[in-house]
Amino acid sequence: MKLTRKEFLQFSSASLGALFLSHSKAGLLFADETYYIDKKVMPDRWGRAVCRYCGTGCGMEIGLKDGRVAAIRGNKEYPVNKGVLCLKGLSLMYVLYSKERAFK
Repeated sequence: MKLTRKEFLQFSSASLGALFLSHSKAGLLFADETYYIDKKVMPDRWGRAVCRYCGTGCGMEIGLKDGRVAAIRGNKEYPVNKGVLCLKGLSLMYVLYSKERAFK
């Protein structure tokens, strides 16, 4: 099945929204939750970053394994979001390694 970029974004937003609304309050992810690309690959180090999805600037912690993103969680010490991530922030780790990216 081949999707346009717009169709992919609509489908993934709806799917992620339904999934996380059923697992968390108001669709927000809480600071004590860590999401992994693959549960078999545990990060060997963590770095801090700012979400680049919207202009809010939420703090994130990125788990790295061999220089690649393996996990993501909210940064509890960051004053803007206090460890809470939205669906867009969470989806950044999946977008990084998409085969549809123009630049890798």
